Amino acid sequence: MASKIPDTKKSPLSLIVRIILSFGLLVWIFSKIDMAHTWSVIRGANLGYLIWGFFIFFFLNLIVLLRWYVFIRAMSLPASFRDVAKWFFIGIFCNLFLPSAVGGDVVKIIGLSKVVGQKPKIFASVVLDRLSGFAGIVIIASVMYIVGNRYIPDRSVGGSIIIMAIASLLISSVLFSHGIYSFCCRIFDRWPSVKETLMKIHYDIALMKGKVKEG
Repeated sequence: MASKIPDTKKSPLSLIVRIILSFGLLVWIFSKIDMAHTWSVIRGANLGYLIWGFFIFFFLNLIVLLRWYVFIRAMSLPASFRDVAKWFFIGIFCNLFLPSAVGGDVVKIIGLSKVVGQKPKIFASVVLDRLSGFAGIVIIASVMYIVGNRYIPDRSVGGSIIIMAIASLLISSVLFSHGIYSFCCRIFDRWPSVKETLMKIHYDIALMKGKVKEG
């Protein structure tokens, strides 16, 4: 049975509050910036580089958006591309001033779950998106290091890539292995609701790839 999509209609008061909060947040952000110095840097910058930088930044984020949308569709979540794009770019905006890069992910999960529900599945889609992005970085870094290591005098770079590769494999092994994941979740035995939520996330991740068999 299809899950019920929450009603997303907002009252006028809610809209006004969001506009005020957004405006206040923008004022606070710009109050922390030396606008005179910023404008001086912009005027002295190469306009062509700025334009190219904008389009490259937008194009790369569009690819990441499409990657997340693929996971959303694979999990049969009733989210439109418009809603996914909306919360994706809101998440990017939040990453600019929140204390960590995962702050935007939290905003994406909470925001999109209010639209379609099924928060564990949305969380799983974000985890898979992050994991695939991390794996892509490791693969590209490994290939580039193999090709051009003679130009890199610092050998610790190779060690860092190896550590990243091992971390990626370990995380993937835990997420896609029912036995390992269940074992790790035993630390939450005293909190059954937390453990149940974590196991739902695991099934949403692993069953999508056919890694866990029921029965």
